[in-house]
Amino acid sequence: MLMNKKPLIVLALLAAVLCIFSGCAGIGTTVVQVRFVDKDGNDLTFSSVGAQSVSQTGPVAQTDENVQTQPIPVDTPTVASDKTTTEQQLSGSDTTAPQPTEPLAPAPQTTEPVAASSGEMTKKQIAELFNTAANKVKTEATIVTKNYSDTKNLEEYMQMPSALQAIASPLMNTFMKRNDTPETFSGADAILAEFPVSGEAWSAKVTEDDLLSASCDDDGSCYNVRLVFNESENCAVGSGVGTAFNIISTDSVKERVSVIESFSARYPDCEINAKIEKSTGRLIWGNYKRISILSIKAKVLVTLDAQIGLSSEVDYSISY
Repeated sequence: MLMNKKPLIVLALLAAVLCIFSGCAGIGTTVVQVRFVDKDGNDLTFSSVGAQSVSQTGPVAQTDENVQTQPIPVDTPTVASDKTTTEQQLSGSDTTAPQPTEPLAPAPQTTEPVAASSGEMTKKQIAELFNTAANKVKTEATIVTKNYSDTKNLEEYMQMPSALQAIASPLMNTFMKRNDTPETFSGADAILAEFPVSGEAWSAKVTEDDLLSASCDDDGSCYNVRLVFNESENCAVGSGVGTAFNIISTDSVKERVSVIESFSARYPDCEINAKIEKSTGRLIWGNYKRISILSIKAKVLVTLDAQIGLSSEVDYSISY
């Protein structure tokens, strides 16, 4: 009997964590509920709405069907001027625009790169060039357009018993979708909430130590910048990959899904490609690619370990 329960419990945990991930990835909202009724009539239900995850237990009446799974897609509006921040989603709030209780810290004052041809720029100078340009998005941009987003299940990173993997992989693929419908964000609050790093007054604090490599090409009117990040594990906002990407807070995951005993997030091979207008120093296009390897240990009747790999790509155009 216990073997029949394992797949349901693991899938419930994966559904909860995937919804948290989707909130950080900037992909629309998804409602997921996985319900299990044991032989004693106890209800073990995991449900997630966007980035919120809760678990409930209690007696219920027996039904003919012991297991119910109900993924319900929720459409994301094309024009979103009041998009909820990742931090608000993880804390479970339902505000329509960020309302900080204290004034946000100003964007960091970065030093303009030393004048040099693009081919002669050091990794430090390229990082400073990108920081200065990206931080202007939060202070000067009038419209940010998310051109598309794409999330994929990386099966080569999946680790769990083969019987469970055969069930989990198709389920995960139902969440992993590409959205080619552009979304437009206008106004300071909406841009602050949407553009990485979501909810922060700044967009980038990248240092040369955060980067595996950096390149900058001059096409005449723009600098084309490519940043490849060093691998980070359980990094905080403002460090490692968290200097430019939205990341998953391990504490928030454990708080929202109480049965999780341990959770870690590793970020290898993250990359940003950006176009910076030379005449203004403004970021006018950015493509963010993030790989997340999530390791989960949870105890629901039995202790279970699982690892999943997810990739997220989001493409932005910025107008001033």
